Amino acid sequence: AAGVSAAFNAPLAGVVFVLEELAHQHFHRFKNVVISGAIIAGVASQWLSGRYLYFGYPKLGPVPITSVFWALLVGLACGVAAYPFNRILKINWHEITKRYLKSRLFFAAFSGLLIAILVNFVNRGVIGGGTSVVKDILFNGEPASWSLIFGRIFGTTISHLSGAAGGFLAPALALGAAIGSKIATVFSYPNPNLLVLAGMSAFLSAIVRAPFTAFVVVMEMTDRHSAIFPLMIASLVGYAVARSL
Repeated sequence: AAGVSAAFNAPLAGVVFVLEELAHQHFHRFKNVVISGAIIAGVASQWLSGRYLYFGYPKLGPVPITSVFWALLVGLACGVAAYPFNRILKINWHEITKRYLKSRLFFAAFSGLLIAILVNFVNRGVIGGGTSVVKDILFNGEPASWSLIFGRIFGTTISHLSGAAGGFLAPALALGAAIGSKIATVFSYPNPNLLVLAGMSAFLSAIVRAPFTAFVVVMEMTDRHSAIFPLMIASLVGYAVARSL
C-alpha cells in the first residue's frame, strides 16, 4: 500500500489494492496498518516532491451516457489483449530453457538484445516503464500505432522473463493507453483521452486482476472524476473478460 501510494501519489489506490489482494485473509485484522502505511508514504512523498499528479491534468471533453458503450468496447479489447500476455507470463520459462541456456547472465544479455532490436526496428516507445508513452498520447496528441502496442507487449514480457523485471503497473497503464488511443483513432472518437484513460483502467485491471484498484489509481493519477463511470465499466469488463478467458 505504501509503495503504490508513494510511487503514484495515489494513497487510496494503495489501500484498495491491498484490500482486493488480501480481502480473503481477514483484511480487518491489519487494515489500520495498511491505511496508516499508505497515508504516511503519501505524505512523505508529497513532502519530498511536492503536490503533483502522476500523469498531470489531461484535457477531457464531455462524458455523455453514450460513453458507456465505448467503455465496454475498450474493456473488451483490453481483456482480450491481456489474454496472451497473461498466458505467456504463467509459463515457467526458466524451467524450459535452463537445459539450453546454462547461464542466467547469458539469458539476461539475450533479453537485452531482444529489447534493443524492438527499440531500433519496431518502435522506440518500447523502452522504459511507459510513462513517457502515456504522456505523449494524453498531452502531445500522438496516437498510438500498432507497432507501439505489439512492441510494448513483447518488450514487457521479455523484461519479465529476463529476471530483472521492473513491475507491471506502469507498463500495463502504457499498454492500456495505447489500446484506448488506437480504438479512438480507428473509430474517429471525438474524445480520445477518455478512451485512453478507460484503456489504462481496463488493461491494468485485466493484468493485476484488481478492477477497483485499476479505476481508482487512474482517477487519482489524472484527477478526472467526471470519467469515473466509464473507468469503472472499462475496468470491470476488462477484468471479467480476462478472467473468463
